[in-house]
Amino acid sequence: MIIALLAIASFANLMAIPGTPTNFNVTIEGADTAPATIIATWKPAQDADSNTQYLVYMATTINGVLTDFKVIADPRGTKCVKQGLAAGTYKLYVTAKNSGSESLPTEKKMIVIKEANSLFKFISEPLKTGYTGIAYQDIAKISVPSDYKGGFAWALVKSPDGMTINNDGKIEWKSPIAGVYQIVLTCAMTDAPKTIITQLFELKISDKNVEQKFSIISKPSTTGCINKEYIYEPKLQTMYSTTVVWKLISGPDGLTINPSTGRITWAPKNIGEYKVIIAAIQIIGNDTLITDQSWIINVKENCEGSDKPQPCAMLVGYVKDANGQPIASGTVKAIRLEKDNLGQSSYTVAFKMGQWSMKVREGSYKILFTGESFIEEWYKDAKEMSLAQIMVATCNNTYEIPAIVELKKKAKYWLVEGSVKNSKGEGIPNSLVQFIGKNPNGSTKENVIISVKTDNTGNYRIELPENYAMIALAIPTGDYSALYLQSYFDGKQNMAEATTIVLTQNTNINFVLQDKPVFKNGFAASLKDTSGKGLFGKIIALPIANGKEPKKGIARTLNTDLEGNAVFNNLEPGEYVLFGIPDTRYYAPGYYTSSGFAAKKWQNATRISVGDNMIAIVFDIRLVPVLGKKGAAKLDGIINKKGTFKTDSPLTELSVGGAFIYAVDENNEISDYCLSDDNGVYSIDELGQGLFTLIADKIDFEGYQSVITTDYSTIPNVVKNITLNSNSVSDVQENVFGSSFTVYPNPTTSILSIALPHYNGQATIQIFSSLGIINAEQIIECQNGVAQVSVQDLPAGSYTFRIMNNQSVITGQFIIIR
Repeated sequence: MIIALLAIASFANLMAIPGTPTNFNVTIEGADTAPATIIATWKPAQDADSNTQYLVYMATTINGVLTDFKVIADPRGTKCVKQGLAAGTYKLYVTAKNSGSESLPTEKKMIVIKEANSLFKFISEPLKTGYTGIAYQDIAKISVPSDYKGGFAWALVKSPDGMTINNDGKIEWKSPIAGVYQIVLTCAMTDAPKTIITQLFELKISDKNVEQKFSIISKPSTTGCINKEYIYEPKLQTMYSTTVVWKLISGPDGLTINPSTGRITWAPKNIGEYKVIIAAIQIIGNDTLITDQSWIINVKENCEGSDKPQPCAMLVGYVKDANGQPIASGTVKAIRLEKDNLGQSSYTVAFKMGQWSMKVREGSYKILFTGESFIEEWYKDAKEMSLAQIMVATCNNTYEIPAIVELKKKAKYWLVEGSVKNSKGEGIPNSLVQFIGKNPNGSTKENVIISVKTDNTGNYRIELPENYAMIALAIPTGDYSALYLQSYFDGKQNMAEATTIVLTQNTNINFVLQDKPVFKNGFAASLKDTSGKGLFGKIIALPIANGKEPKKGIARTLNTDLEGNAVFNNLEPGEYVLFGIPDTRYYAPGYYTSSGFAAKKWQNATRISVGDNMIAIVFDIRLVPVLGKKGAAKLDGIINKKGTFKTDSPLTELSVGGAFIYAVDENNEISDYCLSDDNGVYSIDELGQGLFTLIADKIDFEGYQSVITTDYSTIPNVVKNITLNSNSVSDVQENVFGSSFTVYPNPTTSILSIALPHYNGQATIQIFSSLGIINAEQIIECQNGVAQVSVQDLPAGSYTFRIMNNQSVITGQFIIIR
C-alpha cells in the first residue's frame, strides 16, 4: 500500500536542510600530468550564512582500483585545493552542512590525470582469448625513456587465481578455467616508484573444443511486397555438428521460422516497416553459443514502391525558466500524429543547458518537455497533450520551438527515524538503509539513492523529500551480512513487491531482518543483452511449486555487478525461476530459459532445482530489446485477484503488487512495460497509436492477455483494470524434475543411477570434469523415476553432471573410482 505516514515529531523543531551549492567546478592547475594539483570551486546557496560548512567528497580510480566517495576537505569557504595527485580518474562533488544537517550533493565532476612521462607506456596489445587445457601465455611490452637505467616492478592488480607475472612482464596461467576475467596489469619504475603505468583488458577463456567462429553469414532481403511471399534462408558458419536451434526473437504477426532450418516465411498484408530479430543457438560442451541477426523489412504496395521515408526536417529550440535562465537538463519528445507504420512514431532527445535539436520525418507533431527540475509542459504553454499546438514539419526546413517552463517548488523535507533489528529485537549496527527513487511505471531510479547507516544500537535518522515515491532497503554489513538477509520495507524480499513510500509527514520506518539460511548451495546468474554483453540490473530468484511439491523458500533479490553477474547462496532447497530486470529501459525484463532468450511469462521459464550443493553453471538471462512504437498515449489501471485463501470471500478483489505488464505492438515488438505497485496500480505512458496486446504476468497466477486501442484524438488515455486468477499447484507444469533427487552408487565404477521420483521421460545429461570441460553428453530415458548413464570410459576423479529439458535444469556431483 502507499502509506500515509503519521507524525512522530514536530518538524518545527528540526533545523532546515541547507541548500545545495551551485556552480560547482573542478580544474587542474597547470599540466594535467602526475603529480597534479586540482582546484574545486563553488558558490554558496542563497540560504548559506557564515556558519555554513562544506564537505568535499572524492572517489578515485588509480591502477584499476576503485574507491568509494570519501570526505577530503571540510572548508568554510568556497574553494578546495588538493595537491600531489597520482595518475588516475577522479570524481568529486560537494555538499553544504549546517548544524548537523547536510544538503543534497552537487552534480559530480570528473577529471583525468595522465602519466607524467609519456615515453613510459605499454606498446603491446594483450592476448585477450584462450582455451581450457592450453596454458595461457603472453608478454607485456613497454617503452621507456632512453636515459632510464633502473629496473621495473610488475604486478597483477586484478587477475584470476593461478595467474602469475614474472620480472620480465611474462604472464602465465597454466590451467585456465572457462570464463570471462577482468585483468589489471601495472608496471612501475623501481627508481621512481610513483611512476606507474596500467593496462586493463578483458580475457575470455573458452572450452578448447568450442570453435569461436559462430555467426550468421547470409544477408536477408530488406524489401517485402503486398501479396508476395517473403522467404529468407539464413546460412550459419559453425564447425560443429551438434543440433542448432533457430528462434524468432521478434517480428511481425504471421512471420514464422523453422526451428530446425531457420527458414523464414511471411505473407505481408500491410504497408510499413517491420523489425525482425532471429537467433541461432548451439550447445558445445560447457558453452552455449548464441548469435543473432536483425534487420528491417520495408513492405511496399508492390516491388516498384517508394523507399521508406527518412528524417528530413530539423527541429531546434531552447528551454528556459521565467527569468530567462537555461534549464540545466531534461528531455524533449516529438510525438508524430499520423497513423502510418512507415517509420518512427516519436523522437526523443536529451538537452543540456537549455539547448536541443533533433531531426524528424515529415508530418504533424506535438512537442513535450520533461525534466526533474521543472513541471512537464507541452508546446505551446500547455499542460496536457489535447491543448498542445500542432507543429507541421516538412523536408529541408528548420523550425525553432522555444519553451518557457515553470520550475518546481523547492522540496520540503521530513524526518524519518527507525531501526534495523533481528527477529529477537536486537539492533543490527552499521546496517546500510537505502531509500531508492521510484518512477511512476514502477522502475527504480538507481541514480537516486539516499543512504544512511544505523548506529551501534541499530537505529538511524535521516531527512527525505516530501511527495517523492521511493522504496526502502536495509542491508546488513560486515560480519552481520553472514547472519541476516537484506530486506525491503515492509518485510519483502522481492524488490517487485516492495512497499511504495510517499512522505507527507515525519515517520518511523523499521526493518526486521530474517536469519540467513545455512545451506552450502547456490548458483551464479547473469543479465545479458542479445549479443551476450552483460547488463547492470537486478535478478530475483523466485521459489515455485513443481506440480508435486509445495513451494519452498523465499524470494531473493540481488543487484548485478557492472558485467551483469550475481551469485545466490544459502537458498532453501527447492524449485526456483529467475527473473531479470535491467537498469536500462532499452531492454525488457524476462524469465530465464535454457533454450535461449528470456520469456515474458513465468509459465515458460526454465525451473532450476536447488539441492544441497553449489551449481557449477552460470544461468544467463538474455533479455530482448524494447523496439515497439513509442508515443504519448497512456495506459493505466489496477490489477486485482479473486480471494484465494480460506479466510477470503470468494468475491473479494485483492490488489496484486509486483505484477509485470507488457504492451506489444502490431509488429510483435514490446513498446513499453511497467510494474504494479503494492496497491496493484500500474501505469504505462509511452505508447504510440494503434492496436496493442496487453500481457500481465505474476508468478502463481494464470497469464492474462487482451487487446487495447489507442488514438491521440479519441482514446489518448486507456483505463484497463485486470483480474488475475490463481494458478493452483495442480495446474503447474509437471514436466519438471523436482528438487529432490538421489545419485547412487556414489562413488561409482561404471554405472551411475539418478533417481528422479517426480519425472518420467527423455532428458539430456552432460558430464563435466573438475575444470569445466565436457566429457560426455547423451540423451537419457527416465523410467519409473530412475535414469542410468554409463561412465565406465571416464577416468577416475570428481565430476559434475547437468540434466535438462525445456522446462527444468538440475545439477549434481559424483566420483568415479577405479
